[in-house]
Amino acid sequence: MKFTLFILFILSFLVQINFSFSQKIDSSYYRSPIDFPISLSGNFGELRSNHFHSGIDIRTKGEEGKVVYAVADGFVSRIKVSAYGYGNALYITHPNGQVSVYGHLQQYNKKITEYIRTQQYNVESFEVDLFPQKNILKVNKGDTVALSGNTGGSEAPHLHFEIRDDKTEQIKNPLLNGFFVPDSIKPTITELVLYPKNIHAAVNNENERINYDVKNVRGNLSLVNNKPIEVSGIVGFAIETNDEENDHAGKNGTYNIQLYVDNELRYEYKIAAFAFEQTRNINAHIDYQLKKKSGKLIQKCFVEPNNKFPCYKFDKNRGFVNFTDDSIHLVKIVVSDVSSNQNTLLFLVQSHKNIAKEKDKNKGQTQDYFYHNIDNYFSRDGIKINIPNSVLQNDISFEYKMEVSHKNYSPIYKIHHEEEGLLAAYSLKIKPTKSISDKLKSKLLIASVNHGGGLSAEGGSYNTTTNTVDANLKNFGYFTVAIDTVKPFVGNIIIDKPSAKIRNIIVKISDNFSGIKSYKGTVDGKWILMEYDYKNARLIYTFDEKYNDELPHKFAIIVTDQKGNEAKAVKEF
Repeated sequence: MKFTLFILFILSFLVQINFSFSQKIDSSYYRSPIDFPISLSGNFGELRSNHFHSGIDIRTKGEEGKVVYAVADGFVSRIKVSAYGYGNALYITHPNGQVSVYGHLQQYNKKITEYIRTQQYNVESFEVDLFPQKNILKVNKGDTVALSGNTGGSEAPHLHFEIRDDKTEQIKNPLLNGFFVPDSIKPTITELVLYPKNIHAAVNNENERINYDVKNVRGNLSLVNNKPIEVSGIVGFAIETNDEENDHAGKNGTYNIQLYVDNELRYEYKIAAFAFEQTRNINAHIDYQLKKKSGKLIQKCFVEPNNKFPCYKFDKNRGFVNFTDDSIHLVKIVVSDVSSNQNTLLFLVQSHKNIAKEKDKNKGQTQDYFYHNIDNYFSRDGIKINIPNSVLQNDISFEYKMEVSHKNYSPIYKIHHEEEGLLAAYSLKIKPTKSISDKLKSKLLIASVNHGGGLSAEGGSYNTTTNTVDANLKNFGYFTVAIDTVKPFVGNIIIDKPSAKIRNIIVKISDNFSGIKSYKGTVDGKWILMEYDYKNARLIYTFDEKYNDELPHKFAIIVTDQKGNEAKAVKEF
């Protein structure tokens, strides 16, 4: 009887359903930002560290210097030059109400470069964030606007490309907004995870998550052990999934995930558009604890109470399923890409009534219980914590401990645990326990403490009103008060000879704790434009004017860290 029921279920679910939403986008409006076939090293919504990827990463054949084109008519509405993030970035606003964004550029075209240089010298800063008026830098579709590069936080040469809404600044999936990448390869699922939601639920008679391997045989998915999974009570499902395009260049994120139980849609995730302030919801979308322990990116097919990411549809139980009978149920998880390639994992669960063992509700809990939907306050032993209602993805039983430390400027405080994925920042105030002179109070900061006792600067500053060191943090863990009185490091100054084809001044700089805040280079007292290449820890000035080398010139550099410690160096040439 069970076998017959299973066959009937399978036959009923093997009907192909088209899950793609209609898109009325004129694909002729845009052209490609490059002049060779698009190959992706990262797609829209891909799971990154503490954020969803906000665009597509276009491969540039492992090289810098590829021509980047304006994808449509418009005007340059923003230019951001930074040592971090997108590096050299360009924003073009188009008449259709969208903005195209180009990141990690090596350099801009001549007209844009001249505009940037003028502004940089006006404010005497390499890093600028500019918003030209619409009639200043107009572009036509197909104009060369830049060359591709590897600037900012890029780990290899590529072009980061985005489409945004001009009014809302919401980021849109470029592959749903006029851009196309050939793709006939189905996404796949490599692992299934089941979660008992509370102490009354169980999976295979255990009140803890259980992982199941998924095999892929000629594109068909099934569990390695295909026996029905025993379930009871409220259970959540999750998967590890990835996708590829036709060039097999790498594994990317999956666009659409759907969960069905007995032919009823319980949950759907479709990554079409989102806002930047929503991107840390990734820490609720994935199993953050499992990521910290193993590096795996397991995507939940249920939605945590405080997860406000806009890309979900779910039933009244937010994707959780309450198994309360003694029947077999068919579960189907469907993964799809933007080209409507689709793959399906089918498996059975055997539901049972009340098989979970009762556990002590207070076991492992502290007297402090924090709720996800209210502001939570904690004050004890010289610390104060304020966790706003936007921070926790779920209610937590708060863990806290204080350890005496004689080498730091306060005890070490355990603030819950680092495996709790936070959705926003919270406030931490720590009162120093060592006496410190007024002169040095500005050098204090909050530091995280690793398992070996090493410190990493988290920032913050001394509050003279409360006599505490205050910081806004985005992670739980171990924290203490530390001090930074060490000035940054300035290495040898290398100045090319006048005969060099491209003449540079190159200086190695670094800081051992709080990090570089600012730098200033001058020649004969006049400010010069030095680019900070933080990945190679160096400043570079390319001579843009001629110097009479029969006369002595003096190059000077001042580097300041986040706590105001300064290092200076001078060299004549």
